Amino acid sequence: MRVAIGLAHPRLLKHLRELLFRLEDVDVIWVASRGQDILDHQRVNRPDVLLLGIDFEGVSVGELTRRLMDEAPSGILLLGHRDPQSQTKVFDALGQGASDVANLPSEALLGTDVGWEDFLDRFETLRTLLGLHDAIDSSPQLMGSDIMDIGMPVPPLVAIGASTGGPKALATILKDLPDSFPGAVVIVQHLDHHFCQGLAEWLDHGTALSVSALNEDVVPQAGHVYVAARPEHVVLQGDRTLGFSQAEPERLNRPSVDVLFHSIARVLKSQAIGVLLTGMGRDGAEGLLAMRQAGLMTIAQDAASSVVYGMPKAARDLGAAQSILPLETIGQELMHALECL
Repeated sequence: MRVAIGLAHPRLLKHLRELLFRLEDVDVIWVASRGQDILDHQRVNRPDVLLLGIDFEGVSVGELTRRLMDEAPSGILLLGHRDPQSQTKVFDALGQGASDVANLPSEALLGTDVGWEDFLDRFETLRTLLGLHDAIDSSPQLMGSDIMDIGMPVPPLVAIGASTGGPKALATILKDLPDSFPGAVVIVQHLDHHFCQGLAEWLDHGTALSVSALNEDVVPQAGHVYVAARPEHVVLQGDRTLGFSQAEPERLNRPSVDVLFHSIARVLKSQAIGVLLTGMGRDGAEGLLAMRQAGLMTIAQDAASSVVYGMPKAARDLGAAQSILPLETIGQELMHALECL
């Protein structure tokens, strides 16, 4: 596996190279510390994965990511911290096509092996998604027992799954939904859970709806958006509350879009919509098919507006999506659909 590092922090760079040297089948092919140098290297010697810091002189990481994805795309794993100052930079870069973000050790821990667990987990996940590592079985499986519908009234539920390019896509959809939106929205975005609270706050600034991180069981409320924020699967439970499950078999992504969609298909036979957005891999495609087979409305983002046409393409190929739409029209389609439910 060919890896490159774009990082303007010498001490961090030194320890990161030492860490990668110990991993099997990893070859660091180049290192750069300035934005222009990263672009120049990427054009002539493209890696499988670029490990990219979030602070560079003279260029934002969002703009740098956009140029990299336009000119010489590869998998990009951002290297950041979960402090508030980093949030906007991280989400801008994720919206431009970075694959994921890893939370790095604090300055005090550099030079030790402590605090690198999250980086190693995200790195291995990205290797698998890129087909550079054996995949974990992610075939759809039901939970241990059927979920019973006891009929608690809830508003219409919109379930959205996203991965690479997701933050920007989510913001685009949510800005088109008014404060009178009659449904509740639950989001599974492939992202390190340390950054999910920040994602909820970032999305909240751009929509009339109320966006919050989902950290505990809730009864969905109309006009509210819930962003999965724990490293557990989010499910719609038999009492129609949103909750969490570790009962599912291990999957590549936790939380998994497939698990959420399957739970909705088992509990609701109407008043729900599944939406699958831009992303690498195929998480969500099988679950979206289950929702469609249960008689629920399903939407997938189209190729032209997707940063990575992986997850929605898998849904299209399965026949899971009733509608395949440009990103810019999905918000209005949701409004129209809920008026008809």
